[in-house]
Parts: sequence; structure tokens; C-alpha cells
Amino acid sequence: MSLLDDLWSGRWVPIWLRRRVIAWLGYRVLLDAPLPGGSLRVLERGTVRRLRFGDAWEDQSAFDRAAPTHPLLPYTQLAALGLALPPRLDGVLHLGLGGGTLARMVHVAAPDTLQHAVERYAEVADAARRYFDLPDSVSITIGDAAGLLDRLAPAYDLVFLDAFAPSGAPVSQSAATFVGVRRVLRPDGWLIVNATDDVRTTVLALHDVFASVAWIKIPDADQYLLVASDALALDGVRARAAALGARLGQELEPLVDRLVWADGSVLAGPGGTGG
Repeated sequence: MSLLDDLWSGRWVPIWLRRRVIAWLGYRVLLDAPLPGGSLRVLERGTVRRLRFGDAWEDQSAFDRAAPTHPLLPYTQLAALGLALPPRLDGVLHLGLGGGTLARMVHVAAPDTLQHAVERYAEVADAARRYFDLPDSVSITIGDAAGLLDRLAPAYDLVFLDAFAPSGAPVSQSAATFVGVRRVLRPDGWLIVNATDDVRTTVLALHDVFASVAWIKIPDADQYLLVASDALALDGVRARAAALGARLGQELEPLVDRLVWADGSVLAGPGGTGG
């Protein structure tokens, strides 16, 4: 990353100057709440609301009140593919809630799906309810995601691991967490991971636990969408992606071909993404 990139990202910009720039850009601060080791902010300009940790300029969630089902961030646009991977969506678990973008997408695509979220900070959960239209049907447990996995039943078709600390660093991306997730997934269920640091180590840890692992690199960002499962086929995924994409108003089927399968995955190679 260049010095200009560092400056733009706010690494070397004083906090007082960042806040002045935010005000100059026309943002209103709807929430500024303390968190252990940081703070939580909700900003609004026009119809778009953004959830950020502290004075970082990176959005953890973004929500357009004029188009509430349209994901604004590149990661959430790609993560919608996860809804098409399992053959059913009876139960979805969110490890890390943020503004609840993924939960809203699941609710629109499959409104009868039972959704549960584990969020470390009550302030984040409250902000999701108050400012980001989190569906009332999504139940929330406040606590550490990795520490609560042992209490959950193996009843989930899809798990999103998207937990971040107030510093912006990802949390709970360890082999122990992946083992816990595998236990709560149904045999043909899938794990979706928002990975930003040391992706190679995360992929190797996933491959130690799951039979099939793949990723999509997010353009112009040090960020990856990782997917993992014990499923050995993707039968019907294209048809599901087309149907779900129509409900969400975005094209999901082309994302299937962007998945890069880790060495050793039986899904790798021509014909591996059938259906």
C-alpha cells in the first residue's frame, strides 16, 4: 500500500481532521457510542447509512433506506452467493451482525428461514435494530461467537462468519472456530467467511476442517470471500442462484464461475460446479 493509500484510508490522518472531513462531506452522526477498546458510529448522508468502528473510514455496514435490499459493499454483494450454495435455507447463523445486511438479504430471499445472530457487542445489535431495519424475526445472542458455538444445535444450512473488533481486525478466524462451525452445520451446509488478514493461513485452516474450500478475491481490496463445506457437489446451485438473484435484484449465477477452488477440492476443475 502506498503512502497516498495510507493517507486516504486514514492511517496517518489525525482524528480531529477525519471528523472535519466527515462533516465537510455532509454526513450526520446518528450514533457515537463507546465500545471496549473503541467506539461505534452510525453516519448518514442522504438515504445511505454507514456503520463504522471508531473514526475509521472503512464501512462495516452500509444501508440505503431507498433500496433496503440492495447490498452496497463489495463483500456483501458477493456473499449473497452463499444463499444459493446449500440445497435448502431452513436455518442461517450469523457470527457477527454488523448492520445486518446479510440477514436482510436472507429475509427477502427466504422469509421463512430461521435466523440467529451472535454479536459480541449489545451496542451493535441495538444499532442494527434502530438504524438498519434488521428484521424482527432475527434472534440475537450477545456474546463471543467462538465461545457460544458449543451451545448451538447442529441445525444450520448456512453460517456467515463476519465478526470484527472495534479496531477493524477480524476475529474468530481460527481452526478451533471452524471445527465449532462444522459441528453446527448440517452435512451439506456451508460456511461463508469475510477474510481480510493472512488469507493463506485461513484457507489452510479451513481445508484442515472442511472437504471443499474456495474463494473469490474482492477487486481493489485486501479482502476475500471464502466458502467451505463438506459437500462434494454443487448440484442445482446455478438454478438456485438464478432464482435467488431474481428475488434480490442482482445477478448471482455469474459468481459461481468466479469461485477458485483450493487444491485437493473435489469441486475443482471443469464440471465441478454443475447444476
